Amino acid sequence: MTQASVLRTAPSSNRPRQAGLWVCAPMAALVLLTAGLLWQNRTQLDRHWPASSSAMAELKKQLAATKDPQAAEAMIPHIRQADLDLRQQYFSLRQQQLWGGYLLLAELAVLATLLHQSLAIGIAPAKPAQEPEPTRRLKSALVLRNVLGLATCGLLAVAVAANFLSTQRAAPIETAKAPLAAAPSAAELAANWSRFRGPDGSGISPLTDLPDDWDGATGKNILWKTPLELEGASSPVIWGKKVFLTAASKSSPQAYCFDADSGKLLWQQEVPTSQRQAVEVMEDTGFAAPTPATDGRVVATIFATGDLGCYDLDGHLLWTRSLGPLDSTYGYASSLTIYKDLLIVLLDEGAGPEDNKSRIAAFNLLTGLPVWETKRPVGGSWASPIIAATPTGDQCITVATPWVISYAAQTGKELWRAELLSPDVAPSPIYAGGLVYVVNAGSKLAAIKPDGQGDVTRTHVAWSAEDGLPDVVSPISDGKLLLLTTSGGRLTYYRCTGPDAGKVAAEKQLDDLVFRPSPVLAGDKLYLLAKDGTMVIVRWGEGFEEIRRCNLNESCKASPAVASGRIFIRTEKNLWCIGTK
Repeated sequence: MTQASVLRTAPSSNRPRQAGLWVCAPMAALVLLTAGLLWQNRTQLDRHWPASSSAMAELKKQLAATKDPQAAEAMIPHIRQADLDLRQQYFSLRQQQLWGGYLLLAELAVLATLLHQSLAIGIAPAKPAQEPEPTRRLKSALVLRNVLGLATCGLLAVAVAANFLSTQRAAPIETAKAPLAAAPSAAELAANWSRFRGPDGSGISPLTDLPDDWDGATGKNILWKTPLELEGASSPVIWGKKVFLTAASKSSPQAYCFDADSGKLLWQQEVPTSQRQAVEVMEDTGFAAPTPATDGRVVATIFATGDLGCYDLDGHLLWTRSLGPLDSTYGYASSLTIYKDLLIVLLDEGAGPEDNKSRIAAFNLLTGLPVWETKRPVGGSWASPIIAATPTGDQCITVATPWVISYAAQTGKELWRAELLSPDVAPSPIYAGGLVYVVNAGSKLAAIKPDGQGDVTRTHVAWSAEDGLPDVVSPISDGKLLLLTTSGGRLTYYRCTGPDAGKVAAEKQLDDLVFRPSPVLAGDKLYLLAKDGTMVIVRWGEGFEEIRRCNLNESCKASPAVASGRIFIRTEKNLWCIGTK
């Protein structure tokens, strides 16, 4: 054999071919990964088609087994929403499957090209004479460059595919929740203290047997006192034998349940959230200023971070939502309201209406699914909404700069509005004697007839006044007399009916006290809680008849709650229960 023939048939170095094959190996692994993701995606399709979904079948089974017509009717919107969610998820999965298939074909083509180029490296074609060594090296280098370039394209394609398939995964449908029991009756609501300032937000209790003599230092008529680990300005709410409260640090929002008879902690839950959002709050407001709400079926909580959590009365989590971070100058403080099977949340944000951040929303109590949401042309506020049972229907009344706005409680549709308020609205509205009362410092006290439509600023304000306007404390009224309390201790009584409506009936200055909590009226006794823990008990009426002052000797920002002949007060470090021993 001649030297030339040996050169023609001898194989070239295998190193470039081995390098190409090593590049093919991870590419092949990524192709397998994409195929696996597609297979996993495919297995979900049948589970998300409503006709064959076990989740939907379970929901329909629960509906068929429900004998209470009201409970069954409450389940139907949830089932419809679940059906819609399943269909949307199904078609989303189909679209993912289609695009994923295209990507997999492209990756297979890239892999085949890589294999072909890798196997071709180092195989020299038969030639009549040996090529110069530099030429062979140049060809091998070019081939290896092409291999690496194609490998890079393949890696990018697979990365896109993996990201697409992994981030578009459908959320599961929940089926384990039993339908809610019927909403509580008016008598049940009146017997409990279910939200900030009681069941209707008025601060009025039907009780006439509340204690009027106690002392925190000696323990006189103090039934129990339970220490609180974390701070908060939220007020307690009560249902039956359970007292609910919230507290929070910057990173730990907590919901508490105490035994109303003993003060024993029954359960404590940290409200989960998808992400911790940094928010800034004033020290006086804190992270747990909004008061929770309960209706005997659930208890709902919200915090300055925007973390919303709903539990059953035994502390089992039903659902959570993260609505934050919330842009509030002093820290978010609006309390929650429950209306039938809806949880209503007022989310007024920003410095003014021009920020276009404010809204009010309602969520299903059982599932947390949004029911309605309405944008609000207002700036930030710290007041709480109320439900007013007016002759024209149940209205959700809200206050913020510059509008008083009424919404249909069931649908969120705006009914009427009145331009009456100045910035920094903190006192909540009340409904008494057929009129809506609103007030804040720097504007006016206004009594509004709630049967209007559209802008009623010039047509439905029954009367207004400008003396004794409070900056924090909410008003209180029995429909005949209305009391305003300023932080500096000025009490101003207004007549609400007859020819003297809107005129001052009496005034009193309590120079030694500062007020932040809102008052409670029970029978003919008015309970005015000051910031230092002093309770001033006054006979309700135009004349100022002070009955007694009782003191807990501890700083207090929360408003008192009353139920079952007892008063519950949250101070800086303790939860107190006051009764008659």
